[in-house]
Amino acid sequence: MWKQIIARPQSTLAPVSLSLPHKPLAPTTISRLTKVFPKIEQVNHDNLYGKPFKNAYYISRTHKGSIPVYRTYKSQAVVTEVRRIDGSLTRFRDDVQKLFPEKPKSDFTCLMSSMTLRIKGDVSKPLKKYLSEAF
Repeated sequence: MWKQIIARPQSTLAPVSLSLPHKPLAPTTISRLTKVFPKIEQVNHDNLYGKPFKNAYYISRTHKGSIPVYRTYKSQAVVTEVRRIDGSLTRFRDDVQKLFPEKPKSDFTCLMSSMTLRIKGDVSKPLKKYLSEAF
């Protein structure tokens, strides 16, 4: 749980400024960089503080390396659960709905507190196959 940090009182490393020689950039390199990157005056705060991955999601595997898709029984009905979803759960639900177009949208339930997706019916095998290829 706790990682020990071992610090040496005296370092044998040379300072970075002495170990790496600094050369100024050539004028052709600077002109190429100005074509790719905007000037600092043209950058606004929306570009800096935006969320570029707000619709992204990731499913982490279990400690044994398997996909966290489970078939459970809730009051005599078969339910498929997908756990360990990091990121946008609703985006993941929309992508899984595209996998099963025959299922109505009401069969998919997002549990935001536990970041779990519940699907009515047994779709664990095709879902595991798809997720093992994607993740």
